[in-house]
Amino acid sequence: MRLNRLLLYVRDVEAVAGFYRRHFGYEVRREAGDRIVDPAGGCTLMLHAAARGQRAGQSTVKLVFDVADVEGFCARAAADGLAFGPLQRAEGYVFANARNPVGNPVSVSSRAFRPAAEVAAQSAIATAISAASRALFSTSAMFVARLRPSVSRKRLSSR
Repeated sequence: MRLNRLLLYVRDVEAVAGFYRRHFGYEVRREAGDRIVDPAGGCTLMLHAAARGQRAGQSTVKLVFDVADVEGFCARAAADGLAFGPLQRAEGYVFANARNPVGNPVSVSSRAFRPAAEVAAQSAIATAISAASRALFSTSAMFVARLRPSVSRKRLSSR
């Protein structure tokens, strides 16, 4: 099963539809009561008018678009009027964040383009760190358990 549609409630349906068309290459289709923006082979965005009580930018969803060259994409977007925040570097990838016209978060990320060998190496490192942490915790717990009786004897003898 794959994610096929994402529904966004927004204050300005036309502005948001234009935003995804202009900056991310989505095609805008209109159906009764909503706007649908379709990518070429990706997740469909369905845009509906937000309820009156929804605050601008109130969202629990961030849309992340896979981009091989995040820095180049951000430069082109800036020339077209979309300012992204600073480039953020993570484990083997880069991402940057912006907001759509009604304040909801949008990100571009090169995470999907990390080399498979790098992903495997990072996974192996994470597994090794996890195993080392478990071993350290186990050793610490045994050490503390051995200390407890002597600590109790010292307390009793000092009374």
